Amino acid sequence: MSEQLEDRRLLAAITVDTTTDEVGGDTSSITNLIAAPGGTGISLREAVIAANNTAGGDAINLPPGLYALTINEIDENNSATGDLDIRDETIIQSTVVGVNATIDASGLGNDRAIHKNSTSA
Repeated sequence: MSEQLEDRRLLAAITVDTTTDEVGGDTSSITNLIAAPGGTGISLREAVIAANNTAGGDAINLPPGLYALTINEIDENNSATGDLDIRDETIIQSTVVGVNATIDASGLGNDRAIHKNSTSA
């Protein structure tokens, strides 16, 4: 008699290493963004786009700091501009216990910081 094991998967993880709001790396997947970050490093916006393009659950690790969203345009749902659109299972977490990372959307005018699309988990 055999017992079927439950399906377990590790989250694909990426660590943001710049507070600059930019998109210059290869955001086609988390693996590709880590290999080709472009610009000043891996931005929060790039990490969200790459997580959306990577199947399954993802973890975005944010070192303590202020992440100001500055690429302003509303009504776009792929995170290229405006708010960060989460379209997949994604955890955004601080890398230091007890120390917060702050996402500042004040530069976006009337847009919010994060938009969890209704199709996301």
